[in-house]
Amino acid sequence: QIASAWFSNLGSVKLAQLELANWPDREAMKEPSPEELRSVESYFERSIHLNPANRTGHYRLGLTAFRQGDFDTAIKFLERSHQIDNSHRGIHKALGYSYVWEGRIEEAFELLIEIPEARYEMNIYAGWWGRQGREDLQQKSVEISQMLGEAGVPINSNPSAE
Repeated sequence: QIASAWFSNLGSVKLAQLELANWPDREAMKEPSPEELRSVESYFERSIHLNPANRTGHYRLGLTAFRQGDFDTAIKFLERSHQIDNSHRGIHKALGYSYVWEGRIEEAFELLIEIPEARYEMNIYAGWWGRQGREDLQQKSVEISQMLGEAGVPINSNPSAE
């Protein structure tokens, strides 16, 4: 288990280095490329090979797939990490968002009702997906936002505005 934790932590550090490569120049910051993301995935794969119950390995593989728009693969890894730790807020949110964009709206709702900023962010995503020409994902974002609204989640739940 120590080696497994070592590889998942090393992968997390390598991923953070990619994400922060041009920091603090916000204008020059960019999303890691698919090739760069694949270069860190091997650390997470190794961690779960050594310990199939390594939450971080599954979670980070889910996040790298999510960032590449492979929501089906993201769900596979995020569901496993959720089974390992069903109280992790980041897992709830990433899994919920992946469910939205895979059209699994009811499952998404069950997770996202617990995330106060989800409705606000889904409205932001609706606009973003529209600008990307992904009306299908735009509509799914609108649909979950409406469901959250009907459940009483306010639209102004932007944690950065507090």
